[in-house]
Amino acid sequence: MDTAGRSPYAVLGIAEDATLVEARRVFRRLVKHDHPDTGGDGSKVAALVEAYRALARRLAVTAARPRKRTPTPYDTALRPVSHTRTWRERPAPRPRPVVVLGEKRAFSAVLDAELARLAG
Repeated sequence: MDTAGRSPYAVLGIAEDATLVEARRVFRRLVKHDHPDTGGDGSKVAALVEAYRALARRLAVTAARPRKRTPTPYDTALRPVSHTRTWRERPAPRPRPVVVLGEKRAFSAVLDAELARLAG
C-alpha cells in the first residue's frame, strides 16, 4: 500500500477534524483486521503505522490539554497545609489509681477509703 502523497487522514479513513482518541480507535481496528497474523497484508499494516505515527505527532502537538484552574481563596482556606506539623499541648496526665502495697484489703474497703478521701 503506497502512502506517498496521501494524507494520514485518508490512509486511516477518518475525517480531518478527528481527535487523537478517534484516530487511535480506528487505527487499532484496522491493524487488527489487516495484521499478517490474522491473514492480512503486512504492507497495509506498515502504511497504517506510518500514517498513525505522523497523525499522532500532529494531533499531540495541537491537542488542547486541560489546564488546571487557579485556586480560589475558598480552596486555599479549606486545603490542609502540607509539609507542616502542628504542635499541641500535652494533655493533662490522668490521675493514677492509689495502690496500697503490702495490705490485702477487700475492694469495698478500698472504695470506701477513696470515697472518704475525695469527700474530704
